[in-house]
Amino acid sequence: MLGNGGLSGRISDAICKLKSLRRVDLHDNDLKGSIPREIGNLSDLSSLIISYNGITGTIPDGLADLS
Repeated sequence: MLGNGGLSGRISDAICKLKSLRRVDLHDNDLKGSIPREIGNLSDLSSLIISYNGITGTIPDGLADLS
């Protein structure tokens, strides 16, 4: 969890290589750009919290299947 962490820049595509990732909390930072499309392939991901950032673009298809 890196919420309120003072992070800036983009969400790295490298996050998509963390196949066992279950929860990502990046809220309230200064992140810009889009959500990496491949993040939708993380089958164990159940929570993605990215509110209060400058994220733009579309939501990757696979994120609709989070459980």
